[in-house]
Amino acid sequence: MSKNANDPKVAQHPKKLENYLLLGLPSAGKTTYFTVMAKTLQCLANRGKEMKFRCENDETREFVDACWNAIAAREPDWPDKTITYNMGYEFSLLQRFGALGLKLPWGFGYRQASVCYHDYPGEVFEAAFGKAENKVFEELARQMREQVRLARGVFLLLDADKLFNGGDRNAIATSTVHLFKFIIESNPKVKLAILFNKLELFEGMAAECNFEEMFRDRFPDAYAWLPPKYRFFNVYPIGKLDVNEEGRKVPAREISTHGVIEPVRWMIGFKGRYTE
Repeated sequence: MSKNANDPKVAQHPKKLENYLLLGLPSAGKTTYFTVMAKTLQCLANRGKEMKFRCENDETREFVDACWNAIAAREPDWPDKTITYNMGYEFSLLQRFGALGLKLPWGFGYRQASVCYHDYPGEVFEAAFGKAENKVFEELARQMREQVRLARGVFLLLDADKLFNGGDRNAIATSTVHLFKFIIESNPKVKLAILFNKLELFEGMAAECNFEEMFRDRFPDAYAWLPPKYRFFNVYPIGKLDVNEEGRKVPAREISTHGVIEPVRWMIGFKGRYTE
């Protein structure tokens, strides 16, 4: 992890990193969620003096900026589907320790959490936790399982539209059951945030749906295998959709996110005074 050369007090007191993973099925919206979450968190966390947000390498900053520009351009296909594996997109949240309601100076200590987004094609997730073996992604699948085994927390994105309005439910059930079993057997203390994504597609009906109950009823075995520390979240990374001249749905001109930060707050436990 790189240090902030302009902040020597922080660099002199590094703390143990807390590592988290962001995973998802094919076309679950991992890249879009990661991009919007990172941009939103950067804006909100940096407003005060008690928290810091930073990309840990140039690749992360360039990746997030490129994806955000694709979303802001209001293209119907945003960002591009991940085809090959790109490793090591990473950002860190830092928060000062406090006492008696007061925040201590940075030089007296802080906690740091590292959220790492390994930009896997969704097919690697299927190879790691699906029914059929895939020799093409065999090594990447092994790496993914090892990362889950060592993680402090896992963000799992599920495409709510495919979950409840179509798609291969058998593949969804198999991969989620295998993931949950693997967590229980190899890393039972991990925290699992399950995010129902792409709720913009529900045309305002999402507020009337209890997605956890729907998941429980339609995927009962997966629900029964949930690890001890889990929580469900509803996320609307784009806020709402417009229709362009060709009749295709695109991000609204004013992107209004909803729910993208709450999973991070629950997972990592930061208490920064920020709202979406």
